[in-house]
Amino acid sequence: MEHDLIERGVPKDRIIRFAHDSDNTREEAQALSALVAEHNWHSVIVWSPPTTTPGARRYIFQRIFPASVNVRVASARDGEYDPEHWWENPALQQDFHA
Repeated sequence: MEHDLIERGVPKDRIIRFAHDSDNTREEAQALSALVAEHNWHSVIVWSPPTTTPGARRYIFQRIFPASVNVRVASARDGEYDPEHWWENPALQQDFHA
């Protein structure tokens, strides 16, 4: 994901890896919201795997973050992800929750 950001023009020193062990997007958003508040940031780009729905993630993040923080969600490219046959790849199956 970092490589995608750099390719799209984001300076490497502006990329902050956020490693958080969460069970769902809401928990991830709550933890990231605390980091954003700690640093007094006004905008954040949430880089997401292509197997998640960016619109749903954006909805959740915008509900958790204060209105003063601009939240953008972008999908990372994944050479292994094929939208026509993703369910055939065991590595991608773990990202799907019914």
